[in-house]
This record gives sequence, structure tokens and C-alpha cells, in this order.
Amino acid sequence: MLESSLQQRVRRLNVQFLYQMEINETWIWDENLFHTFWTQDQIKPECLPHMRNILLKVIVNNSSIESLIQEYSKHWKIFRMNKVDLAILKACIGEMLVRKDANKNIIINDAVNIAKEFSAQHSYSFVNGILDALKLESKIQDLA
Repeated sequence: MLESSLQQRVRRLNVQFLYQMEINETWIWDENLFHTFWTQDQIKPECLPHMRNILLKVIVNNSSIESLIQEYSKHWKIFRMNKVDLAILKACIGEMLVRKDANKNIIINDAVNIAKEFSAQHSYSFVNGILDALKLESKIQDLA
């Protein structure tokens, strides 16, 4: 298990990696891209398996994750959502799928902070609302 500060860093980096995939509309794992990404950001080697597991879970389950997000984002279509918000949501849902023992409130709190820093002014409440609703939902476990 990674220490708290490393977990937060991994969450931010996963959001950045998934944002890149959102922008490029490419949902295929690319080990070379991952290698380039982690070497540029000087990621600690002990973080890599954790990052890879979460990212792979998101990529493999992208359609199902988007369906869940769509279901809980009333009156919003996926294609109209902010790409940063989508990356944040997917990264956190992926982590909830991989780390079943993780404290979901901590994951959500970090997601809100990432949204406050990198997304639109009120995006954090959108991200919080969807993740908060999903954390209690058994449908998220069906993806695992």
C-alpha cells in the first residue's frame, strides 16, 4: 500500500493520463505511452504497478464506466461533459474498482480537490455529487 502523499500523486497522474486519452479519444493501452508518461514525471517505481492497474481497469471498462457516469449525471450527456471532469471521475471510479478496501471518502475528497485545481469553477460539486452517489451503489462492484 502506498503512503497517503503518494496515493494523492498517483490520483493526479492518473487523471492527467486519462485526460490525455479523453482528448485523443484513444482507449487502447499503450505501454510506450505509459513509459514516456512516467519517465517524464519522474514517478517513483513503487507507484507504477498501482497506476497501471487502475488505468487498465478504466480502459477495459471504459464503456461501462461511462454508462454509470451517464446514469448518475442527470441532464448531462457524456459528450457534453468537461473532459477534465470525465478524467477525474474515471480515475476515481477505476481506483474504487481496484482498491476495494480503500476509503472511498478519501478518494472522493482528493477528486474534489483535483477538480478545484484543474477544472471549471463549480466542477468540484458535479464530481462530488456523482462520486458520492456511486460510492454506495452496488453497480460499481458489478464492473469489478
